[in-house]
Amino acid sequence: MHGLAAVAMQESGVPEEHLTAFIAQTQEFQDANHEAAGDILVALWDHFPAKVLTRLLDSFQERILPYHSILYVLGKLANKAFSESDMAKIDIWEQMLQKFVNERLSFVSEKTYLQTLRAEIQKEDQKRKSWDLEKLFFYQYYGFTLRASQDCNLVREHLCTILALSQSHRGPLEAKGLPWETLLLSYGQVALRSKMQVLSWANKIVSQLIIPFTSDTPDIDMKKTFLLAVQMLLEAIEATGKGHDLTLDMKSQLVECLTIVIQEEPIQKLASTVCQEAMHMVAQLSKLKPPLGKDTKSRLLCTIFQTVFALPPLDTLQDISDKALFCQTMGTVERMLQGLVMEDPGNCNLAHMLEACKKKSLFPLC
Repeated sequence: MHGLAAVAMQESGVPEEHLTAFIAQTQEFQDANHEAAGDILVALWDHFPAKVLTRLLDSFQERILPYHSILYVLGKLANKAFSESDMAKIDIWEQMLQKFVNERLSFVSEKTYLQTLRAEIQKEDQKRKSWDLEKLFFYQYYGFTLRASQDCNLVREHLCTILALSQSHRGPLEAKGLPWETLLLSYGQVALRSKMQVLSWANKIVSQLIIPFTSDTPDIDMKKTFLLAVQMLLEAIEATGKGHDLTLDMKSQLVECLTIVIQEEPIQKLASTVCQEAMHMVAQLSKLKPPLGKDTKSRLLCTIFQTVFALPPLDTLQDISDKALFCQTMGTVERMLQGLVMEDPGNCNLAHMLEACKKKSLFPLC
């Protein structure tokens, strides 16, 4: 085995027969030695992620669940890829796992698949040292299956289950929050597919979308996923043509989360479109009832003024893409303020603020 690890480190490719033989051996490893086998596969993953993951997924054969030794290695790879924030490996991991699940659901019913995974996640097997890692993979496997499902009611049922589990049985690895990005996107997909039902589900969906903000400030990847999920929800609401009938009870809490997203962005330079996207969503939310409370609106505006209006003037920017992003962001600020004015037409202060910004040329013509 050590010779195989050496081959992986020294050569540009892994001999097909070596990988095949090694994967076959891992299927028969007992608890005493599958840790060592897993370490070698993790070393191979560092250099040949697609090949290793292909072989591991092939080892499922026709089963929904593979051998425990395979689950253990997949858990180690999931933990490694996400904890190291290696975007190239994360992309490989997500694309291949989603493709694998999509193919599986073509010959196994979604209900059977999800019930099997839920039953496995609900187990507590502390006797196996590898259980935390196995469970980490199960959360992601379950999440990708939810993403691929076409049955909104089934997805909604299982999302409630997995969210309850992740809150009440958080192990050391689950506490890293790795399932949340997939869960957020799953909720976004539920919203998009639910058509008119989204109006009755909207408040429940929002209550789940804001959970990552209740304990700590999410990282940049989580923020982007959060924004995407919120955008999916808002698009679904708009598509019904009846958004004006919806009372979004948790609108203020959602705007508070968007305010946190804006607040965490750098104030000297626009590093991404995150700030712009968050303000665009505030503008969309301004079309929904109820109007924002005074305190929530005040925190939002103060944050925007401190973050956006502290940026260097347009004429000092040299890069064309920086200028374009600056103009787009300022245009979004203007539309957001207009939306807030329309939400509460009687607020003279807000209308005056918008007019003053225009007079001081804070919204440049680009």
